[in-house]
Amino acid sequence: MLLRYYPFTHKRNVLAQVLIILLSIILGITVAFLSVTQSLMLLAFLIGAFLLFLCITNYRLGFIISIASGFSIFIISRYFMDVFPIGWIVESLVYASFIGLLVNCLIEGESLVASLYHPISFAFGLYLVFILWQAFNPAMDSIVGWFHFFRRQFLIFLIYVLTVHYIKKEDDIKTLIRTWIFFSLLAALYAILTQMIGLPNFEDKWVLASKNRENLYYLVDGFKRKYSLYSDPAAFGMDMAATTLLLVTTIFYTSKKKINVKYLLFSILCLLGAIYSGTRTSYLMIISGLFLFLIMIGINRKTLLVSFGLLLGYIVIMLVPIYDNLFINRIRSAFNFSEDASLQIRNINRAKIQPYIHSNPIGGGVYTTGGQGMEYNPEHILAGFPPDSGYLRAALETGWIGLIILLGLHFVILRSGIYAFYTISNNYLKAVIIAVTTTIFAFVIANYGQDAFGQIPSCFLFCICIGIIAKSKKLNNIV
Repeated sequence: MLLRYYPFTHKRNVLAQVLIILLSIILGITVAFLSVTQSLMLLAFLIGAFLLFLCITNYRLGFIISIASGFSIFIISRYFMDVFPIGWIVESLVYASFIGLLVNCLIEGESLVASLYHPISFAFGLYLVFILWQAFNPAMDSIVGWFHFFRRQFLIFLIYVLTVHYIKKEDDIKTLIRTWIFFSLLAALYAILTQMIGLPNFEDKWVLASKNRENLYYLVDGFKRKYSLYSDPAAFGMDMAATTLLLVTTIFYTSKKKINVKYLLFSILCLLGAIYSGTRTSYLMIISGLFLFLIMIGINRKTLLVSFGLLLGYIVIMLVPIYDNLFINRIRSAFNFSEDASLQIRNINRAKIQPYIHSNPIGGGVYTTGGQGMEYNPEHILAGFPPDSGYLRAALETGWIGLIILLGLHFVILRSGIYAFYTISNNYLKAVIIAVTTTIFAFVIANYGQDAFGQIPSCFLFCICIGIIAKSKKLNNIV
């Protein structure tokens, strides 16, 4: 890493020690003449500058810092009532880490693109080029809206690039998985804690500050949806479902009882987080992910037991005469398709908008639907239309051509994961590959009912999954 070339890292560097002492003295004198708010802003600036320095000088550490920031920025923002724009924090750290990667490649004489030779990279690149071309969509009014959408997609691509370069050996995969599980457990425990003792005052104040948030998070039946460290309950619930899948599927390939017990406990905590989020899509994610897992692993004693357990659990939830439990009622509503009023409204909206999709092969332009459409393209025919689905949004904004490209990207990812599972010989890699493949499949299913891709920190988890798949063949040859 570049950090080892930096002279300040030498233990006997007197100049570095003197500069640190002088900086501490100057900072102390400066803070003495500033207000509390100004002091906090100065401290935040210095911490931010130091983190950017770390990301540039050590992109591997920077990548981990970026993941940590993705799990922490929203609760910090809520504490300050969204006074400060915090979205740029994660972006800055990712870009700084990418700059560090570029510098490291120059110093080490490595190729930036050699590690990216994989069908996933080409499919991802094709999708990115199509979004870039959308800037010239004549139906779109706002280039600013396109820029913000493209910026988000490009950020995800950079996270994927960083993931691929981060993974150089098997231990790197273990580090990323442990980082994922650690922060997911923090989020799950915070949700469980707030369910038991209630939300902190600043969280309640933040929810009640917006009528839309109050209606969305505090349901009329008394169910208070938990969002934990995330931006909203839907994102939190889907990631908890993804982590539950990752943990449960890994158990099948772990022979150590202590690890099995630990992962089982962790999966229960994450499952509780998904339940407390009230996100019905998360329940379907777990079922669909386990369904693919059982197909891939084949019929054996364990799969039969799991299948029987899932069937028994479904029967108990749907038929046991318990009607005063908010959580059970919420889970039941996810499978009562004929009685789901919101689902019926979505189906009606889809039927009404289908003629527009058929007649607009390149769509109406990105960020022309929903709230983003009202913000960036208020005069557009799609402005304010609730897509309520990542695929419907893609079909409306990028047309059926864009939808095909997006589905093609998902197909390439899943096909690569399934192919890797059946061709690699390393047992640990096989376990990780089937876990991340089923997790990706669950996200693909979730995208039908939610906008499941692109949110922070979900994009980190998604890129970790596809990055592992992209590097699995090379790692299998190494070991």
